[in-house]
Amino acid sequence: MSFFYANTRLTIVLVSLSLVLLPLPELILNTISLILIGTVGLMHGATDHVLDRYSVKSETSQWKIRQFLFKYLSILAIMAAIWLALPAIALIFFILVSGYHFGQTQLQYLGLSESKRLKKMLYFFWGIGIIGIIVFFNADESRALIESITTSEQILGLFKWELELKFLAILFSALAIIWSFPYSTKKTVFVEFFEILVIVIYSQYLSLLVSFALFFGLWHSLRASQVQIDKLNSIIAFRPMDFVRNSLPFTLISLLGILVLLFASQQFKSSIASEMLFLIAISMLTMPHMFIYEKFYNRFDVIRKK
Repeated sequence: MSFFYANTRLTIVLVSLSLVLLPLPELILNTISLILIGTVGLMHGATDHVLDRYSVKSETSQWKIRQFLFKYLSILAIMAAIWLALPAIALIFFILVSGYHFGQTQLQYLGLSESKRLKKMLYFFWGIGIIGIIVFFNADESRALIESITTSEQILGLFKWELELKFLAILFSALAIIWSFPYSTKKTVFVEFFEILVIVIYSQYLSLLVSFALFFGLWHSLRASQVQIDKLNSIIAFRPMDFVRNSLPFTLISLLGILVLLFASQQFKSSIASEMLFLIAISMLTMPHMFIYEKFYNRFDVIRKK
């Protein structure tokens, strides 16, 4: 099926299981994690200006970088303001929209139009389930990070139900695959279930940072990069080197911004954990990125139906 990328999925599974099985020091695992997030993780969103330009079929010649940057930075600023004023609300909002966006990358190959509510529901259920697996199979670390930004009992109290929420997270992601069966194949359904099992395994045995990095860097970002390269290449000449060249400037800017945020936090002796600040920075970048991806996938959904 288009955009399923079986070979890439196999490679991702092998890499993930290798990190579980090999006796690697924590320093090596953390270094690998930061490299994954800082390279392919950030790069897949650093081509948003290209995706935005080719998201509207008849208006590519009218696209202006200044308008794009204004909209993009405005959404970043709004998200930053929400984190400052209402961190608990920002966290919930980030988890919900990230769940949908992660599921969109994973399941967009299904034989359903992007306009169908069922497809959007499948995206959401799968993504929320996977986030739940990573969070609750690393419950102590997750709780410590959340405690550094909020004391909300409604959120922190969830960790009292750690075992039940682990089961619920697996159930959510599994239900998404079961419901997708009429629009998929037996082979792809089997692979999807196997991948959920692999994510559960590495989330159980690896730290929160490594678990998140494997999912964000490989399952999400690597395959999202492949999708955008192939979709763009169907209308313009766009190869992997074009992806790298176009993503590099904004990747470096993003890395610089994250480093400035972490440095400022240290200087002002912020109580927020550095890992949480890193996640907040990722969430700010995710907001405009998600809107652009939605528009991008919808544009190519129209092309596919023709």
